[in-house]
Amino acid sequence: MSGTKIFVSYSRRESDRAWLNAFTNALKELNDSVWVDRPIEPGDKWAETLESALLDSTAIVAVVSDVEGNANLYFELGLAIGSGKRMILVVDPSATDSLPAELRHRKWITLGAAEETARKVTIALEEPPY
Repeated sequence: MSGTKIFVSYSRRESDRAWLNAFTNALKELNDSVWVDRPIEPGDKWAETLESALLDSTAIVAVVSDVEGNANLYFELGLAIGSGKRMILVVDPSATDSLPAELRHRKWITLGAAEETARKVTIALEEPPY
């Protein structure tokens, strides 16, 4: 998938960490360029680094497992929507009832096994936007 720069947005829940690591590793195996905020070091300007990576991306993959109180999700998705970025949602079934209206009316991939979900995201990114 040459030329696609993927920004991964995700919940910071500790219980999601193992799945997220497996998912991003699988996604990196299938795609040329995947950015996750792991390169942000202590002392870095966090908001500027995120904004720069978001603006540099061509697609946003938002893993939505926790909506309540997740200010980062709103910031990242707001910037993605406002800048017209291609967005692929990966939604935990337990979070569907609390999705904001803007997201409830979009198609999404249901969160499943990490490797299979990464494959579905890659396929979705190869399809023309609808």
